[in-house]
Amino acid sequence: MKAAIINFTGGRENWGCQATSDEMLRFCRGIIARWPQSEIMLVPCLPKHALDSFIERVHGKRIRRIFAAECPRPSDLRFLEGLVEQRFGAMIERVRSSDIVIFQGEGTMGPKVHFRGLRFFALPFLAKHLWRKPVVSLNQSFYAARPSDLTVAANIYRHFDIVALREGQSYALYRSLGIGEPLLCPDLAFRARPAIGARHDADAPYFCVTGSAAMDEYDLGAYAVLIRDLAATTGLRPLLLYSKQDDSRLMAAMAEALPVGSYAAVNSKCMATYDGILPILRDARFVIGGRYHTAVTALAQATPVILLPANTHKNEGLATMLGIELPVHGLADRRAILAEAAALMQPGNGRADAIRGALDTVAARQEAFAAYLQRFIAGGGREGGLDTLLTPDLPAATVAPQNAAIYAQVNAGRSHNLIGRLKGTQRQLGAWHLVRTQLKRKSLRKLKPYVSMAVNRRIYDRGSETQP
Repeated sequence: MKAAIINFTGGRENWGCQATSDEMLRFCRGIIARWPQSEIMLVPCLPKHALDSFIERVHGKRIRRIFAAECPRPSDLRFLEGLVEQRFGAMIERVRSSDIVIFQGEGTMGPKVHFRGLRFFALPFLAKHLWRKPVVSLNQSFYAARPSDLTVAANIYRHFDIVALREGQSYALYRSLGIGEPLLCPDLAFRARPAIGARHDADAPYFCVTGSAAMDEYDLGAYAVLIRDLAATTGLRPLLLYSKQDDSRLMAAMAEALPVGSYAAVNSKCMATYDGILPILRDARFVIGGRYHTAVTALAQATPVILLPANTHKNEGLATMLGIELPVHGLADRRAILAEAAALMQPGNGRADAIRGALDTVAARQEAFAAYLQRFIAGGGREGGLDTLLTPDLPAATVAPQNAAIYAQVNAGRSHNLIGRLKGTQRQLGAWHLVRTQLKRKSLRKLKPYVSMAVNRRIYDRGSETQP
């Protein structure tokens, strides 16, 4: 039994990507372990490259039309396959040779660029339509900023054999589109636990602070002042956690707003892997921020969280799935945030107990999904019915208008100012006039000698080792 996991992000510096990918890998190993000589092959999410801009500019419209086709033409599928061979190289064989494909979407699908390029949808699309593999979409949110993109996404996902969403808002949205029966399998980062006896150097008592995937939409000065006020209200020391260098801007804002020595920070330069922050999250009084996976791994330790906007509705989806009060505040909701923090400081507030009760349901849903997926792989299909835990009747969350505006803005995409983007990559791609000439001919195949100098396959091949 060979399984290929597409869009694996466990090799990244980002703690959230590590947590959700590594826990999913352990989860999948446990499922296929019953088959002899089983292995899991990883196809990592490729790092962004100037070649992606070429592909989007030259072939983006055709790629989008292929994704939107109810029944793609064989010639279009072969065309897409040719582009994918250039972009993914030898890794494409891991998917072709697999018995089942597991597509880990995470929170990636929102930007419109993914509907015009190869990095995200192309491999699972080809796996289903051309290579005739069973495709399971697992561990992801479902969101698109534009209705037209949502229509294309619906067409892509309707052909997958199983679609399992990781939080309640995406699950409710998918059901509302009428494109099939999705399953609810909570984010597998909920399975992350610190090692027995794990310790840390953080000075207690403290609360943790995170950034957000929507940092460009935040007033960082106002956020830093809020952190200062939270510290004054609670008597706790702020501890900033960040593995995305974009969040280092919050560190600079805190340095301006808070007294020297009144806060601390831990980043991925001194804490390389996510398991190092788990005991820190476990012992925090609460966590505040917009980082979805930091919130998930904190909740997994029964640590309360005060949520701020992420880059999609995924944070709102946590409350409906867990069945606990978990509002997503805007930074302007200063009074409500301070009141929530004050309530969390009260003895016997009951929040941790409510989270533990929700975690029992999370674990039960994940085990129900594992049993269903194992039965599917064995050829049982949906015989015996579905556990009702996987198909709950969840209401859609209420997304505040200001938060919805943030999600739309973050995922709006970029312009096709190709010349401006390419001028910054001349050295990487070689002689500019040769590249420009080939682009005019709309021939990516003739670009290959020049692009191969720029593409470092070793970077892309981080998941080359097969996993038993």
